[in-house]
Amino acid sequence: MTTSSEDFFCPRNGAQWYACTTGTLFVGCCKISPCEYGCSGEDLAAVSFKPETMGTFPDGSCYDHNVNFWSVSTFATINQRATFWGCCASNPAYNGYCPQGDLRPAHLRKEDLDSIYTSTNISRVPAVDPPSVTSSIRKAQSPPVTYSWDEQLFNTKKINRPNATISIGVSGALIIGLCALLGLWVCLRRPKKVSKDSRPSAESIAFHPKAETSSGISDALLTTDQSRTPPRLHELSRLGTKTLYVLLSTSIIILILLGFLACLWFGNASNKTWKKIMITNWATRSVSITALFLRTAIDFQAAIGSAIIASLLLESNTGTHLFHLASLSPMRAGTSNPWSLGQLMVEEMWLTTAKQRKNHLCYIIALLLLATTSTLQFSSTLLLSDLKPGSLSGNAVETEVRPSLSYMNISERIPRDAAWTTNPPFYPTFGEHSSPVKDIENGITDTGVLLRTFLPYATANSRQTLHSYTGNGLVLDARVSCQAPLITQFNGTEHYSQLQGTVETTKNSTMLQTIYPTSFDCAVAGLNDYSICQVGQPYPGFIGSLNSHFMRSTSYGTAFLVIKGSNPTTIKSNDINNTATNSEWIDLVFANATGVGASMSLCFAPWDAAVLNITLSSTANRTEPQLAWWGSFITSDILNYLLPQSTQSKHLRRVLQMSPPQSLSGDLPPPKERPFIQSDASGSSATQDGSNTPLPQDWSIFMTQKPLPAVINNFSKRPSQAIAADPALGAIFTDTLAANHSVAWALSSVITILSMTNYYSQQPAFDRLDTAKVSFFSDVPYPRDYVGFMLLTWALVAHFLLMAILLVLFVTRTHLTLLGNAWPAFAQLAESPQLKEHMTNATLKNDGEILKAMRAKGKDRVRVRVVHKGDGAEVVTD
Repeated sequence: MTTSSEDFFCPRNGAQWYACTTGTLFVGCCKISPCEYGCSGEDLAAVSFKPETMGTFPDGSCYDHNVNFWSVSTFATINQRATFWGCCASNPAYNGYCPQGDLRPAHLRKEDLDSIYTSTNISRVPAVDPPSVTSSIRKAQSPPVTYSWDEQLFNTKKINRPNATISIGVSGALIIGLCALLGLWVCLRRPKKVSKDSRPSAESIAFHPKAETSSGISDALLTTDQSRTPPRLHELSRLGTKTLYVLLSTSIIILILLGFLACLWFGNASNKTWKKIMITNWATRSVSITALFLRTAIDFQAAIGSAIIASLLLESNTGTHLFHLASLSPMRAGTSNPWSLGQLMVEEMWLTTAKQRKNHLCYIIALLLLATTSTLQFSSTLLLSDLKPGSLSGNAVETEVRPSLSYMNISERIPRDAAWTTNPPFYPTFGEHSSPVKDIENGITDTGVLLRTFLPYATANSRQTLHSYTGNGLVLDARVSCQAPLITQFNGTEHYSQLQGTVETTKNSTMLQTIYPTSFDCAVAGLNDYSICQVGQPYPGFIGSLNSHFMRSTSYGTAFLVIKGSNPTTIKSNDINNTATNSEWIDLVFANATGVGASMSLCFAPWDAAVLNITLSSTANRTEPQLAWWGSFITSDILNYLLPQSTQSKHLRRVLQMSPPQSLSGDLPPPKERPFIQSDASGSSATQDGSNTPLPQDWSIFMTQKPLPAVINNFSKRPSQAIAADPALGAIFTDTLAANHSVAWALSSVITILSMTNYYSQQPAFDRLDTAKVSFFSDVPYPRDYVGFMLLTWALVAHFLLMAILLVLFVTRTHLTLLGNAWPAFAQLAESPQLKEHMTNATLKNDGEILKAMRAKGKDRVRVRVVHKGDGAEVVTD
């Protein structure tokens, strides 16, 4: 038990004082209850005590004999003492402190615990029984939430795949269409030839801001003298070879990158390249690298877009402010970006008068270009938002497994008692192959072919993440066939008593051996309670059973009489022998005319196992089911896992699909040994060799979910051959029947669980080595949604649309800019005599100083533009 103390305390948050008088005898501070399993590692905490109590309590002992026990009280500061009590690998006497990594658990002798820590004379350590902790206790108001497989696995996407395919496909087609149409338009366009005599002089071109119409840039970019057009270069020449190469190469790169991303988003495990990228954790890196190249390509195109906007402004009728000229003109060489241009555009709009503010389209396109370019800078974030952890199957590799006993040189199994009374430690995943029996006779319930493979893995994680398995494995023949028997010489008087009689079959089932009439002496429990009785004949006699599906098997099958205490109201007084059949049950009335009786069903099961070459597979990983409790057992998850349903796939049942074995001729135990997966209620098979004999007859197993003493106390005469099944087994058996499943499936489920318990309890003794080809699911991030990818593709559509509009405007509305060329842009500034006064003494001044000088001269509102002059062009002011 644990005790709390007023003088002992735990400085570490979350730790509490314990003094265990049972179990580990632990004494000290711990974050968990240490009385059953002890305390160590991060859960262990230091113990302090009031300095004045030093020496009033005994020292403890250390579990680690290489560590000393310390009881220390020392000055940590001039006015404060530090104390430590417990086991420490270092010396805490200097400062009264033991580092967390040096703490070791301590214990006391039980005599010390009883006499000191539970003494009523010691007020500082009052005993508390049962164990208590200082934190408040909260009680759950409902049973544990079970794992929702459908919801967890399939409802993770915000947009389904078909809709995403349509959306992304349309956006990709638009990008390709825009590129193709724009390329054709530029290449096939033929500008009109203009003679040299028609070229206007510089003097004929002047600012006419008032003459501009409200139509925006289409009028603002037109010259005032419509009859005199400056000479035109071919559009391809003005666009420039470098610009065209950049636009073409970046567009191709963007399309290739989009195609690669589409392969990542819409690929699946059938594609080896896709699978290799995902399972090697290269999805995140691939997306990040792709986004980097994508952003780089967008930046190149955005720089060209910024150059076009600068050209449109400088060649417009209203032009731009003089102090912006030095920034805008070099942009035409393609050395700028939308952010620098955006800043200038905001200033330009702010300072431009209403009469001059006619370049609306330029301002709008500049802002949109800034928005799309900024959005595409987050392409990595958008794409990575679609990557979510999920399970993908890895590549199959050959590995060594131990599926069973080798039976070489008489393999020794671990001697264990009957699994009937053992609480199943877990419900492990298995592989299953099943098929129903055809042309089954009325009055028989039969599971049909039911082969279940146990996985040779001790850890739940390996079983839960197994994707495929090809190799040798131990296969259980879990088939059960039940029928209403013929009962003669019946003797029964009451519930909670022994029933005697002779049992024989009334129907012939597929693969059923010759069944010999056999006497039985079995126990019946109370009304509506079930018991299972092993029926048979004294060895070497054998009642008979179902033949095993495994060729050359020498194992004896099993026969069980399932008995239910009942009140058979369907039996009429003139029925022969006071019996009546009810499907696979026969109802009997006791001879004392009390109106009560029993229902019986005779069941046969081969309960055999063999090592076969099998193939298992699954479409997804799984979580092994758990048995819940809320006042009674909640078995729904277990029944769903054990009982095949035609409408439910294997992975929803959390089991693997087993392909039909190519051969049922497998490796079997030696003829003298019983399959170790069988469970004998008498316990006589709990030996190292497990003699191959039929199960001992007349042993009864109560499925009442009660311990054996609670059942046999109701008997007037104690049954000599009876055990009580573990309550979990009883709940699974009875709940299967309550869910309107047959007794054959109820018994098969119990046989499966018993076989699992025997298999994994014997696993440490497995010495058979085989090579199997296996693959496992890995939790890796990969594209599981499409929202980010869709936003990216539509942002690219907007970007390409803006670039197409800008190219059209450049071709149709500008004539004096050679895009991507720095020298023409520089020469147009350098040859302008109107700018020379502003360049005087400006070589060592910053932009702010020059702007201040312009304001002082009243030139800050001066506007400039590029015009044609002679055979060239230059910048003029208003």
